[in-house]
Amino acid sequence: MAEQRAKRRFQSLQVTLSNMQLHTQKVEGDITRLREQIVEETNKGRGEVKQSSQETSQSIQSLQRRYNSTVQGLVKKAGTLSQITFQT
Repeated sequence: MAEQRAKRRFQSLQVTLSNMQLHTQKVEGDITRLREQIVEETNKGRGEVKQSSQETSQSIQSLQRRYNSTVQGLVKKAGTLSQITFQT
């Protein structure tokens, strides 16, 4: 009787261990997939940040050129106005 109980207990423990191993494998697979997704999304985010940074830099350069052009135009007008004022 004790031997049968011990056998049943041993079999039960084997089944439990087998189930735990299956769950462990599943969790390991989930972790691997999650890591891959994190790396993929991180790289995607880095690419988006790089592109956004380049676009921002180009926009700033464009604004700087327009600003410089506007200032040069105003300086020319101011120079012309000062000559007109001086002549009159």
